Amino acid sequence: MASQGSTIFTVGTLLNRAQDQGIPVRVLVEGVWIEGIPVASDGHGVIIDHEVDGQYLVRTTAITAVLYVRPDDEAPEPRPSTTSAEHEQPTREAAREGYAPTARKAVSAGSGVPAG
Repeated sequence: MASQGSTIFTVGTLLNRAQDQGIPVRVLVEGVWIEGIPVASDGHGVIIDHEVDGQYLVRTTAITAVLYVRPDDEAPEPRPSTTSAEHEQPTREAAREGYAPTARKAVSAGSGVPAG
């Protein structure tokens, strides 16, 4: 019987990679996207630096998803396509549309009124 190895990827895996390379990320925290560069982490939390808003301290367990903003020199080469123009993949910039440029204010549960 062949043995299988496994790798467990965590939120911290991608955050550490981004921190080591100084690459911005977007993290989803309780339905809000936060963007910035991870500058420190300790396994329990991460500090994300946003050039305008300041620094966010986020518990790693509160992060649902991490988007690693790949540097342009790491972008994969486009593959030739045999499909018609109407079925082409969206451009990288078009794929980013819909993200808030900065974090949105928290809303109290069920009220629709900003918290705090």
